[in-house]
Amino acid sequence: MLAVSCVSAKEDRFSFPPDFHLLEDSQKIMILKESLSADSLAVYLCDIALGNYSNIVIDDFKHALIDAYMSLPEGQKEEFMETLNTYVGSLEIADKAKIYYDLSQESPRRLGELMKRNMHENPEKTEDILNEIELIKNLAASDSIYLQRFKRGLN
Repeated sequence: MLAVSCVSAKEDRFSFPPDFHLLEDSQKIMILKESLSADSLAVYLCDIALGNYSNIVIDDFKHALIDAYMSLPEGQKEEFMETLNTYVGSLEIADKAKIYYDLSQESPRRLGELMKRNMHENPEKTEDILNEIELIKNLAASDSIYLQRFKRGLN
């Protein structure tokens, strides 16, 4: 087990394996997951996406969140999602917009349309797509306009 030592949020002092920056996002998530509780992992991933830790880069925030969520035991998934939703909901509008943008890279309605079409075209990926849809719905729960537009795209 590799240990990651973290100080407080927004500080820039970490102890990682020397090759941490060369690892794939999924490998970084596994290392972080070993050292952080589910709720702390949710907050740290958001803070990483917001650039609050200059020594940690996640290339694909959306897939990193999905990897983190899917790798957690069932009993911790709800805690992860609740913390993620609460934390994103508490962010300043600019930070919240960045998180939403990093998750979608599309307008909410277009994102919903793409996910719906992808399910029809790739039925073997339906479970993964449904997990992504749930993640986005949970993250956007505190933003009724974004959520409404996303759901329109799904219908």
